[in-house]
Amino acid sequence: MNLVRRTDGKFPWTYLNRPIEEILKEIDMTIDEFLSVCDRFANKRLFKIGNDGKPIRNRHGDLIPLFEVR
Repeated sequence: MNLVRRTDGKFPWTYLNRPIEEILKEIDMTIDEFLSVCDRFANKRLFKIGNDGKPIRNRHGDLIPLFEVR
């Protein structure tokens, strides 16, 4: 499986082996604020969107694609 298929739409819980909470704390940002910024840049033609206009996430925080990538 290639890198794009493995990571596309996945929430970045770590970056350079550091938890996202640790990184966001350094810039005084909450997870909710970070998700809001990420959601603004999500391609709404590729991911499921709720009635509120925001991308829908699964229980892991990942975006749900409209189409299955093969």
